[in-house]
Amino acid sequence: MSSNATIIGIILFLVFVVPIFYAIIKSKANKRNVEQLKAQLIAQHQLTPTDTFEDFGIQHFILDANAKKLLHLEIVKSKITQQNLWTINDLKSLKADYSHYTSPTNESIIGKIHLNITKKDGDQTAILIYDENTGNMALVSEYRNSLENLVSKVNSLRG
Repeated sequence: MSSNATIIGIILFLVFVVPIFYAIIKSKANKRNVEQLKAQLIAQHQLTPTDTFEDFGIQHFILDANAKKLLHLEIVKSKITQQNLWTINDLKSLKADYSHYTSPTNESIIGKIHLNITKKDGDQTAILIYDENTGNMALVSEYRNSLENLVSKVNSLRG
């Protein structure tokens, strides 16, 4: 009887506890991979980061105020899916765009947040920072504050 209980205990341990440990280990490995990718790109572009903005989910921004450059990375599952490097003096405008809608209770709710970047040559880039359908609504104010901070710092360097 005790051998059956031991076998059941081992099976339950394998089914419930091992996946939790695996997820924790994999998460830490992904963080290390992302940090290595960012370090390689910083070295490749010869940047010395003065500010990093990493709290936009998959969007990462690295600002080098001395070289007046802004590096944007979109990292999904430890792979860079989009990369942009802008010289700040080449930018015509950089602004946050908030798409609002009104809820049934007459509250104004942010549905999407974009960072719109326009270069002096007219080239435009829109980066999706937040989408209500895929993002956590609790993070909207954090995203908004961080984005306003990024825009403010970059615009002060354009001056």
